Amino acid sequence: MIKFLKFVYGMIILISLFFAVRDVSAAPPVYCIEDEDCYDLCTSPLVEICTNYQCICLKRF
Repeated sequence: MIKFLKFVYGMIILISLFFAVRDVSAAPPVYCIEDEDCYDLCTSPLVEICTNYQCICLKRF
């Protein structure tokens, strides 16, 4: 029972780390007016979108 509780506790800590790091952006913001103002900012599966005057990378569907 103790081993199971330690395992569950460890999994909760591990999963919470992913939620804490999920929204971190390492790059400084790139400001824009239109989508064309966003230069080659993202890697291949992502596309650049101008939203609220900032360039963001979104997954292409």
